[in-house]
Amino acid sequence: MFVGTDLPRPAPGKTYQLWYEDQGTMHPAGLLERDGAVAIEGNLGTATAIGLTIEPDGGSPRPTSTPLMLLTLPA
Repeated sequence: MFVGTDLPRPAPGKTYQLWYEDQGTMHPAGLLERDGAVAIEGNLGTATAIGLTIEPDGGSPRPTSTPLMLLTLPA
């Protein structure tokens, strides 16, 4: 579960997108409204990090911007 609070409203046509990193590759993990909770999607069993980017509405198959946040997960 990821909880976002007080995130600035993204520009028109943009959305927040969650990612998980597995073996050096970022995988889509769900879209996030400005504030609120979302279940992280995907197989997180071997994930090494969770990231958040701003992407075009509807999300992207790969990150198109620098992560706003990249949280390393314990091994």
